[in-house]
Amino acid sequence: RAVAAAQAASADLESVLAGRTAEREAATAWAVLERARQELATLDARVLPRVTRALELTGVLFRAGAADAYRMLLARQAVFTARVRRLKALREAWRARIDLDRATGGP
Repeated sequence: RAVAAAQAASADLESVLAGRTAEREAATAWAVLERARQELATLDARVLPRVTRALELTGVLFRAGAADAYRMLLARQAVFTARVRRLKALREAWRARIDLDRATGGP
């Protein structure tokens, strides 16, 4: 009888610990997801439009002979760097969403 009680107490403790672990994992995943969403919002609303506009203006200056190829390459690099940052943030958001679903027993 004492053995059965000890086993039941052990099972209860394992259940509580598993629940806490899942809560902690869900909270971590949620924080990562929110951070990635904010990064995506900033990139989409501010960074990408600005570097794209800068590239367009640099192209105008380049065609007019007022900017050299180096400036054009720098502007293109800024656009590509921003796009890579966006893709990395998107990947991070999806991974966090998957982690959140796993922690909460979602789809």
